[in-house]
Amino acid sequence: MCSAQAMKPAWTPAQSAALINSFSPCISLLDQRKHSHHVNLPCSIHNAHKDRSSANHDNKYRLEISLSHPSQPTDGLASIAMKKLHELEMSLQSLQSLHSTLKAQHAAQRESTYNSTWPIPWPPTLSAAYKSYKKDDDNWRPLRRHFATHCSRYRDVQPGSTAFVARLRMAISLGDAARRTATGRLQFLAKYPAAFPKYRQVGTHIYEGSQAMQSVHEVVIELDRMINMMSCSGL
Repeated sequence: MCSAQAMKPAWTPAQSAALINSFSPCISLLDQRKHSHHVNLPCSIHNAHKDRSSANHDNKYRLEISLSHPSQPTDGLASIAMKKLHELEMSLQSLQSLHSTLKAQHAAQRESTYNSTWPIPWPPTLSAAYKSYKKDDDNWRPLRRHFATHCSRYRDVQPGSTAFVARLRMAISLGDAARRTATGRLQFLAKYPAAFPKYRQVGTHIYEGSQAMQSVHEVVIELDRMINMMSCSGL
């Protein structure tokens, strides 16, 4: 059962527009990569700060990473990473197009003219679609936090090291999760454009989709950087 109370916090139309417009088009990354093969580590985007409160805590984290991701050759992983990089770049193009369309449709409406065409509670079909993208969203968010923590604690990872392999695996998993979340959120709104009870909830939904897109964008930058590092080191 879905209700207005179960949705995201309400935003005013002005706030919705400001949030949506704050998202810079991911497709510009393709042009960016044509001019530079070295990209700074994007982990600072996440605003994750290293926990220096306890040396024991930091050593425990390093042990967990070591046990979970033992050192291993990166040959096969490099191929997987290059394939994933291409897939994510292609996905960003289609997601950016869909995001722009939904943003324009939302901007053309007003709070006073918006009318939801679906009853509350939602029928089973609509409720199932909502739960599907929410499940992907719930999977993506902790992966994003874990990736940010790893980036913060292991800033200078070298190809072939345990931390490097762990970072690469995490980036691939995060990219997939973020892409599924962005795709699910935006396609839900494209299929059910008047599903939410309130106009401002639509704006919030588009903004949350753009945040998942931004996560894909960050993974693309990181994968590109790490692949270049492996290439330069001869791995």
